[in-house]
Amino acid sequence: MPSAPRFVLLHSLHTQQGVLRLFSQMTLRLIVKPAFPLRKKRSVETHALRLSGAKNLHFAIAPFPRFSACEVEQALKPSTGNVVGIDVGIKDVIVTSDNAHSGAPRFTYKYQRQLKKAGRKLSKKKKGSNGWHKQRIVLAKIHEKIANSRKDFLHKLTTKLVSEYDVICVEDLNVAGILKNRKLSKAVADVGIGELNRQINYKAEWYGKTVVKISRWYPSTKTCSACGKIREMKLSQRTYACECGLVIDRDLNAAINIKTVGERQLSGATNPPEKVAA
Repeated sequence: MPSAPRFVLLHSLHTQQGVLRLFSQMTLRLIVKPAFPLRKKRSVETHALRLSGAKNLHFAIAPFPRFSACEVEQALKPSTGNVVGIDVGIKDVIVTSDNAHSGAPRFTYKYQRQLKKAGRKLSKKKKGSNGWHKQRIVLAKIHEKIANSRKDFLHKLTTKLVSEYDVICVEDLNVAGILKNRKLSKAVADVGIGELNRQINYKAEWYGKTVVKISRWYPSTKTCSACGKIREMKLSQRTYACECGLVIDRDLNAAINIKTVGERQLSGATNPPEKVAA
């Protein structure tokens, strides 16, 4: 017997008309409910339709114009059986255990000159004047451009992850604590670690994938992925060299360790393998 369709709440509308952006192979189900008690009993109406290809859907709902909820049936991604560990950083937003490097677009640095120029112009305007309001909008649009560019990059990255892997192992990082570091806060904020984790979590839930959280106290960077020894490393050291002969990129080494611990947690082992300090 086939399972019931999985519907994900996408948007809620409090107006009579609306526009939704739908992607390929999605089924839209509009559930129209009254926002206030009615004198006559009227059944809740459900409108369902199938769309192929990305397009805008313009719709108007007449029976209950005050409230409507929209749900989208989300198709599951095909199973791949692959497991990946990802290390989040500044040089590369993510490095996977398969040695894939995402790079870091650094959108804030890209638009830094425009931000400074717009900010200087705004500071010279009389606060509250028409010119001040116009320049404030110019500065806000640059910030919006940065935020949208970062979010677009992360959406493409996380969608690729949930499409290629069934299990994604990530560190449970203390983002708020990292942002308190004055030397790294700007670069870390430009990466968008919090948004990256949010997208991985909800997309994994949508597409039936698994996210394994690794303890933030596990020394993934300091641990040798070959022999298991732990050695101290400075942030400036980009290559991990162990006494056992392993020479590897530090981010790749961390990603492999994260994958190893994630697989152990999936198999039921709660503690990481014992390590021998160097």
